Amino acid sequence: MNKNELKGRNGNTDIILSYLSKMSSYIAADDLYIRMRTEGIKIGMATVYKHLRMLRELGIVDVRIAEKKVEYSYL
Repeated sequence: MNKNELKGRNGNTDIILSYLSKMSSYIAADDLYIRMRTEGIKIGMATVYKHLRMLRELGIVDVRIAEKKVEYSYL
């Protein structure tokens, strides 16, 4: 699967990519989850982790470890 095949595949993927693209720096999955839930997005924590892992494997998001947390950023 490449970036073009990902388009429209799942609404959760699109929402997560939208949030990541608006971030000016890396964000931890739990912080992303809290931000989304605070803004009324109905999504589970496991779903956030699952989609971030998939996006990382596709090379769409970057990952780093900072302050003992795994953080993600849109490439």
